[in-house]
Amino acid sequence: MQLLIASSLTDPSLPRLCTRQIWSPRRITWIAFTCVVFPCLLFAYKGQAAYLMKYPNSYSRIFYASVPGYC
Repeated sequence: MQLLIASSLTDPSLPRLCTRQIWSPRRITWIAFTCVVFPCLLFAYKGQAAYLMKYPNSYSRIFYASVPGYC
């Protein structure tokens, strides 16, 4: 059993296979979008919606007006 594990770990095609399956550019893009981009967009739009509920007359400049510290 140990010989089988050792030979599978030293097989030169194994890292190439794992790298292709796990870290393909398509998968990295999907992970980045679902873990970073989409939640940030969601929170930004939620913040803008909350700002519009509080200040309904500022709909024309909502992007800049809802940023904290904007003059």
